[in-house]
Amino acid sequence: GFDSSVSDVAVCLTGRPRTFTNPRVWRSHVAHVLEPLRRDGYRISLVAVFEGVSDDGRDGLREILQTHFQVADFVKIDFMQPEKNSDNKYTRLERCYELLARVGPTRGAPRNKYAWAVHVSPDLFFYGSMPSLHTLSTWHVYSRFRCMVPANGWVFEDDMYSAELHDSLWQRCGAIPGSCNCKQDGCEAHELRVDDQAAVVPARLMNVYFTRTTCAQPSNAKCLTARLL
Repeated sequence: GFDSSVSDVAVCLTGRPRTFTNPRVWRSHVAHVLEPLRRDGYRISLVAVFEGVSDDGRDGLREILQTHFQVADFVKIDFMQPEKNSDNKYTRLERCYELLARVGPTRGAPRNKYAWAVHVSPDLFFYGSMPSLHTLSTWHVYSRFRCMVPANGWVFEDDMYSAELHDSLWQRCGAIPGSCNCKQDGCEAHELRVDDQAAVVPARLMNVYFTRTTCAQPSNAKCLTARLL
């Protein structure tokens, strides 16, 4: 079961490392994700699941993680090739979860080994440090909201909306699973989505976040579901 005394934390980097090799990007991960965890007294296990990396590019990624991410106590790197006509984000999450069971000081289910898991996309640039995990509730997954604007086959963000709009969306959509229509509240976007690029996940909810759930969609697609708590 869940052990509240666990002082280990897992960090999962999953996705395409589009900008990760830029020193400003990977240094922001060290300074604003790993080092705050270390200052809070956590022992860190880092798993990176990269997708779409050529053979020539793999050595450079290994060197960055093994040389500059030494604030982590344990490091595991894995590479995946993209599947045609498929979104691998859920496969990458599941792969990260599988690897977390085998890295660290012991083997076993990640929810029993780690107090928290921090999931981030490798191409994110962090302007500031994540909040101390000691201040967060272990009954919530912490992520971001984004208002999304589909246009010409691409999806753009409209993140310039007020705290008042955010509160209105929170109140109206809190009991409704899935996305909400932002336009009803004055946002020039089509829907509100839970961001899939960064999350802080407590032990008791790791199975929910890192494993798949069947959606009630015509395609019977596999996906993660989210609702406001």
